[in-house]
Amino acid sequence: MEYTIIQYPALPSAYTAQKPGRRIDMLVLHATGGVKTGDLWTLSGRDRTHLVSCHYYITKLGEIYQLVQDKDIAWHAGVSFWQGESDCNRFSLGIELENLNTGRDPYPQAQLDAALWLVRTKVQQYRI
Repeated sequence: MEYTIIQYPALPSAYTAQKPGRRIDMLVLHATGGVKTGDLWTLSGRDRTHLVSCHYYITKLGEIYQLVQDKDIAWHAGVSFWQGESDCNRFSLGIELENLNTGRDPYPQAQLDAALWLVRTKVQQYRI
């Protein structure tokens, strides 16, 4: 199954232009702790009280939104380290899944299918 990626551009103040030379070699999946309307508002930089953004957002219905372009640095990983490198935002794509993150909020099959499709697509695209 193919998915349409819906463009929902983040404000320029919500991400950093990518520095040339560092390839994407990591995907980071997160649960948002919220619901679609508030999540998109926050993750696109429209909520100025939170300095966070992501490349992709997947709703419970399986809709995929792109907020930050792959070539740019979204602010999703915070203070992070992986295999001797810091600031994982520089070389990763952030994928947020709509979920209350309570441990009891389910991930519907439509959402999981969309996430799997996106992950497979990006793994192949960037040879991760």
